[in-house]
Amino acid sequence: MKNQDSILAYGFDAFGFQIPSASLDLGEGRKLIYVSCHTDRNLADSDGVIMPSGLFESEHNPKSYMSRRSFIADEHHLAVREKQIFQLFEKNGWVAFLVGEIENGSGYEWSRTDLAKRVLNDAFGLVVNHDPNPHITCKVDEFRAYLDSYGINRTTFTKPKTNARLKVIATNGGVVAGQVFGRVFFLPLPHLKGNSQELERAVQMCAIAVSAYRERNEIFLPGWVAALKFQAEVTLQHEEEAIERRLLEIREQRRELERHKAILSASGEQLRQQVLDVLREYFGLNVTGDDNNVEDAVIRDGEHALYVVEVKGVRGGLKREHLNQIDSHRERLSLTADTAGLLIVNDFMEIEGLEQRSAKQFDAQHLKHAVDLNIRILRTTTLFELMLDIEHLQIQERAGRFLSTCSEAQPLLKHPAKKEENG
Repeated sequence: MKNQDSILAYGFDAFGFQIPSASLDLGEGRKLIYVSCHTDRNLADSDGVIMPSGLFESEHNPKSYMSRRSFIADEHHLAVREKQIFQLFEKNGWVAFLVGEIENGSGYEWSRTDLAKRVLNDAFGLVVNHDPNPHITCKVDEFRAYLDSYGINRTTFTKPKTNARLKVIATNGGVVAGQVFGRVFFLPLPHLKGNSQELERAVQMCAIAVSAYRERNEIFLPGWVAALKFQAEVTLQHEEEAIERRLLEIREQRRELERHKAILSASGEQLRQQVLDVLREYFGLNVTGDDNNVEDAVIRDGEHALYVVEVKGVRGGLKREHLNQIDSHRERLSLTADTAGLLIVNDFMEIEGLEQRSAKQFDAQHLKHAVDLNIRILRTTTLFELMLDIEHLQIQERAGRFLSTCSEAQPLLKHPAKKEENG
């Protein structure tokens, strides 16, 4: 039996539990250490991790279109911990999820909002939450003591996937406790109602049960044996590394798209930066800024200035002073009125919903003033719709589409499918 150093009980403080500061001796060289959800400690620097389900989800948002919807509280934090767990597996470590009520939503739209959910949905084709059920049957002796005390499940998983390599620990018709992928344990955890002593007892019993199970079932190889490699092992290792690199690329691309959507919610300098990033990175435009803050930016064709750009975030609608400001920028840059202005405005920010905000109209006199000053107006709602409309195009084509849409504006830029918009 490998001498295990530490088992981490991770993140229970996020649910309001007081976690002990001292480690607990589990015998045979093992110790149980509680760490905060915000710990700087790498979870991979342990032999095993015990964590609750729902740890990475925020509270249900009352403004959501469905009151029970869950959201990721911190997607970056979730990605970091997920990576650490996979690093732990590479070291022959394990993770045990104490599972409460798993809510996937209709159509599984919330299936990736928590680490426990991600692994559970990767292992099973159907994950169902239900009322607390105490009637379960234990299949593995090492877990009998834990299940006798805490065997009330609120989630059942069925239709195990072939690659999950399921070992059933307890059932109630479906699976309520099990081991998957050779490294992951799922055990039920009823509501403990903030009782820290009861939580400590449950976590301790879980650690003892998993350790005893692994001692009986796992084969631990000495270093010199583990260093011997089948060619298939080497090939699989290379494939795994390639997949991890691709996952990092995918996550970065998703974060970039998430940032782009901030044009609909941000204001001030943050809005300015996000809009300029969209013009440069998404539309491929040549956009230059000015360190003296004479103007927000200039869209250029080589050295030729096409548009003097101003970015505004406002709770109401268009104001005359926004247009006059662009006119002043042109004068400071020694440009004539032949160089068009482009006001990009995140307007009516207090209104939620793309369609509701897009339906708001500007004062006709302000629009006439924009025409007189040779200024185009681009609402961020329209900018976002343009982004959706051209995302299938190559970046060179996106720039051309954007500039042609600007040239047609009188003075409002319009989404191609909304030519009837007041302009």
